[in-house]
Amino acid sequence: MFAAALLLSLVPVQCPGDDTREDNDSCATAALLAAGTTSNLAVLSGDDDYFRIAVPAASEVTVTCRFTHAAGDIDLILSDATCSTTLDASQSITDDEEVSTTHYGAAPTDLVVRVTGYGLAFVCNDYELDISITPSTNPCAGLADDGLEENDVCAAATDLGTPDAGSWPNLHLVKGDADWYRLTVPAGFSLNAGLNFVHAYGDLDLKLFDACGGSLLALSVTQNNNEELSWSNGTGSTASVYLEAFVFSFSASDCNDYGLTVLVTNDAIGVNYCIAAINSTGFPAPMSASGSSRISQNDLVLVAGPVAPTQLGLFYYGPTQILFPFGDGFRCVGAGALGTFRLYPPVVADGAGELSRPVDNSSPPAAAGTLSAGSTWNFQAWYRDPDAGGAGFSLSDGFSIYFLP
Repeated sequence: MFAAALLLSLVPVQCPGDDTREDNDSCATAALLAAGTTSNLAVLSGDDDYFRIAVPAASEVTVTCRFTHAAGDIDLILSDATCSTTLDASQSITDDEEVSTTHYGAAPTDLVVRVTGYGLAFVCNDYELDISITPSTNPCAGLADDGLEENDVCAAATDLGTPDAGSWPNLHLVKGDADWYRLTVPAGFSLNAGLNFVHAYGDLDLKLFDACGGSLLALSVTQNNNEELSWSNGTGSTASVYLEAFVFSFSASDCNDYGLTVLVTNDAIGVNYCIAAINSTGFPAPMSASGSSRISQNDLVLVAGPVAPTQLGLFYYGPTQILFPFGDGFRCVGAGALGTFRLYPPVVADGAGELSRPVDNSSPPAAAGTLSAGSTWNFQAWYRDPDAGGAGFSLSDGFSIYFLP
């Protein structure tokens, strides 16, 4: 009887209740811990413990959880300050767990460590935490972010718009800290994107997605000095796409400098839409264009046909696309909030029945109708067609043009 009582007295009492760091049961209520050892802690089933750690710039962080596995399986998870990104986890079936990470940033940050019991049999267990914070010797740590940060996640992607031969030098990538960019690609246009870097200093890769968390559209994951991908927008409408630049997870170096180049181009000047009704020639009169859609070149020429030779025609444009019967054809251009704009004077169809009209973007019909880089306008040709009977006039289809610088 005495021996049994003595044996019981030597067994430590497990989990007498909440420890003095409670109530730290969520990321939002995480208890602040400094570097060093904190003892007399306890975690209960369904009652995880969260601890916040203030980490200086360019630091190595190691957190060790010491406990007896036979008394209850404890796991350890290290995450960012919001607990949305897991940086490291230790989930063994032995005594003690340890997690570590490198904080590469040039500014201090907070990290959160979560202590949790595992398994249906887990009731509680006592533990202690040892936190070690030391200056990092990693050459990638402590480097200042580039001018396009913070763009570390897709939701915070830097919006580059629709660049025409855009170039962004002096950018920087660190392993685990991707750079995201949002781009707008008009219908029928192609996107070419590239990373310029020295592979020996760090292996960088490039991916393109149709949305945050969406489908992969293109990728470039070679072992060369540069990465380049391309994608053509055949969706029929303007698309927002997301470019991810990142350090390959098995790269020998944890960081690298790079330059980003992006080119959005279109071999075709515009995109046809709507309906061109058959006219007295026996054919419809679809629109096309020659020259280019570049404002700087100012050489756009609108074309429609065939129509009856020597008949008058008038080109006009507006901001919206519509479709309703008008005359012997269909009206395809709407006024929207800006109005429609006629390109005077009218033109006369040549002997082949072609209507042609140069567009001087330096002299718009009205200020609201200014053709500018990055704008999209919809064009249509109205023309006389007395031989068809009916209303005596008809229209081409619509022609949508996205204007480049």
